[in-house]
Amino acid sequence: QILQIDESYRAEVLEQLQEARSRIAQLEEQKIAAEDELTRVEILAPRNGYVHQLSVHTIGGVISPGETVMQIVPREDQLIVEAQVRPVDIDQMAPGQNARVRFPSFDQRTTPELNATLLTVSPDLSEDERTGMTYYVARLSIDDEELDKLGEQALVPGMPVETFLKTGDRTVLSYLVKPVTDQIAHALRER
Repeated sequence: QILQIDESYRAEVLEQLQEARSRIAQLEEQKIAAEDELTRVEILAPRNGYVHQLSVHTIGGVISPGETVMQIVPREDQLIVEAQVRPVDIDQMAPGQNARVRFPSFDQRTTPELNATLLTVSPDLSEDERTGMTYYVARLSIDDEELDKLGEQALVPGMPVETFLKTGDRTVLSYLVKPVTDQIAHALRER
């Protein structure tokens, strides 16, 4: 009878051990699935920077693979200003051209205009989705010495900027006469 109790006890313990091992295997699978889900809950950027143009605003929303969630402007990168150039003005733009930059977000009485340099102009036209207007994208750089003129005022990515690209010198008379000469040149052409 002692042997029977001993064997019954061993069978019961063995059954509990098998149940425990089965439960451990189940929990391991759940742990792997939970860890995988956890890695997809948090979005990590490859560099430190400022979030710009966030495209997903829902809490708990699902993001498709390859979808752009946001743009990140790196903190340590050089400041680049993007400006829109009208198609009629593109023939007067060239890399290295001098420009002036103004920040309308700051007090215009106390904030100076800064010197900038035209780096590139896009080879193709872009279109504003809201207005349908077309433009070329000009990229300008501002030297650190110029940025120091702003003092304590901090520039933030996406801040509006007014740019003035110098295209040449003209007299008042040339402003008045040019439309007339353009019309005469156009009118006197033969077909």
